[in-house]
Amino acid sequence: MRFMRTWALIVGGLTYSVGAHAAEGDHLRCSVDDFLATKAGAVNYDRSFVEQNKQKSFDIYEFVDKFTVVSKSSSFSDSSTDYRILERSLLQTSAIAIGSDIDAIAIYNTNEERSQNLIHASVITLSPQYSNIWYLLCILGN
Repeated sequence: MRFMRTWALIVGGLTYSVGAHAAEGDHLRCSVDDFLATKAGAVNYDRSFVEQNKQKSFDIYEFVDKFTVVSKSSSFSDSSTDYRILERSLLQTSAIAIGSDIDAIAIYNTNEERSQNLIHASVITLSPQYSNIWYLLCILGN
């Protein structure tokens, strides 16, 4: 049951920001719009942890075959993760990184959002002990 709930969270997270229309070479500067954490079946289990994660910022760099995501935080160590691109379509690019955890990224923007320089994205981490979803609002950076 816990696996199904976690899987539903991942699918929901990917649906919220169904993929990417970012172009190769794009640099996206992102802030956290919302953050959801689960641990052993408890949703948003630690209020300070959730608030600290909402203060993170992300830089997303798109390359031919991967995204590099740099996470920055005053509460946690900065990190960088490469995500291998699995699928590209008109509205979506999905990518994944597999290590001790499974990490996924999805970036989405419609032509209307792109003209306003606003792009939605999500970053998801799934492990046997917890799952985290960062819902991001991004702008094209330099």
